[in-house]
Amino acid sequence: MGSTSSWTPPLGAALRLGRVANLPTVWSNVLAGSALAGKDIADHRLPLLLAAFSLFYLAGMYLNDAFDHSIDARERPERPIPSGLIARRTVIMAGLAMMTLGLLTVSAVGGFAGFTAGLALGVTIIGYDLHHKGNRFGPVLMGVCRGLVYLGSTVALTGRISLEALAGGVILLCYVLGLTYTAKRETLASFGAIWPLASLAAPMLYFPRAFANSAIGVAACLLFAGWLALTMRKLMPGPKRDVRAAVGQFIAGIALVDTVIAAACGQTLSAALAVLAFLTTLLLHRRLPGT
Repeated sequence: MGSTSSWTPPLGAALRLGRVANLPTVWSNVLAGSALAGKDIADHRLPLLLAAFSLFYLAGMYLNDAFDHSIDARERPERPIPSGLIARRTVIMAGLAMMTLGLLTVSAVGGFAGFTAGLALGVTIIGYDLHHKGNRFGPVLMGVCRGLVYLGSTVALTGRISLEALAGGVILLCYVLGLTYTAKRETLASFGAIWPLASLAAPMLYFPRAFANSAIGVAACLLFAGWLALTMRKLMPGPKRDVRAAVGQFIAGIALVDTVIAAACGQTLSAALAVLAFLTTLLLHRRLPGT
C-alpha cells in the first residue's frame, strides 16, 4: 500500500478512482455528438474533444470519491480513499486539475462557445458529486451530465446548439436516468416506480431513422434492442436476478445508444466505432469495476 500523502497513487488505485472501464462510453458519446453536428471522424478537432471529455469524466469520478469518502468509509471501505491508498486532498486536487484542463481543451476547440458548454458540464458534474446521495433528482443530474457531452461536442464543433443535438441529448438523458435509477436499487421489488426503467427504451425513438439510413443502422437497432432485453432479464425476480451485473451491462449499453444515434445521422463509421467502444467496455469490465 502506498502512503496517503503520496502524489502518485498506485496505478490500480488511480484506475479504480477514475472508473476507467467506462471511458470508451465517453468516447462513443463524443462520436455521437459529432454525428449530431454533421461531422465525421475525419474532423481534425475530434481527438481534442475526446481528450477534453475524457478529462471531464475522470474529474467527475475522482471528485465523486472525494465527496463520498465518509459514506464509503462505512459502506465501501475497500475504495482507495478510505483504504488509505491515497489522500482525499490529493484526489480533490487531481480532480479539479483534470476538470480545468478539460475546460481549457474544449475551449481550444470551440472558443467561447466551447468554454460555455464545458463550464455547464463542469458545474453539473460538481453539483451531482456534491449532492447525489438521497437526492431524488440525482439520476436526472447524471443524465444531464451525459447529455451535455452531446451538446458540448456539437457546440464546440459548430458554435451553436441545434434541435438535433438537443433531441439526442434528451434521449441519452432518459437512458442514463433509467440506468442510474437502477443502480440505486438492489432489487426490482425495491423500486418505487417503474417509469424510470421505461426511459431506458427512449433510444428506440431513433429506430425509424436508423433503419432508413443503412444496414448498420438496422444492425445497431437490433443490437440495442437485444442487449436491452437481455439486461432487463437480470432485474426480474428469481434466482438469476443480478442487479449489479445489469447496471454494468446498462453502462456498456450507453455506447449502443451512441451507435443508434450515429447510424440515424448517417455516420456509418462513427456507428461502427461506437460498437467497438461497447465491446471494449465489456472487456474492461472483466478486469476493472465500472461502478
